[in-house]
Amino acid sequence: MIDWANLLFNTFWIVALALALAIVSWSSWQASVNKTGLRSELNRAGPQRGLYLAGFLFSLGLALTSSIVYEQVIWFLFATYFLVQLVLMTFKPGSTGT
Repeated sequence: MIDWANLLFNTFWIVALALALAIVSWSSWQASVNKTGLRSELNRAGPQRGLYLAGFLFSLGLALTSSIVYEQVIWFLFATYFLVQLVLMTFKPGSTGT
């Protein structure tokens, strides 16, 4: 029988890794097109938001799949950190996503 809850929780961190890979790949392509460095492309607001979202989803997925309480606490703390950073960046004045 399929454990649907476990399948859902594992989906979070798998999607997070795919998102992070896509962001780094896209930023690498943008860096080559714009003749800039990868670091400068990743420091833009758009990729930063995506990486914070990926960090949140990854941490949340690992927190929900862990069976040890102290691991859950640590992963939830990481998830909270990434979520706070995402919210702060999203509502920061002058943050246009470029």
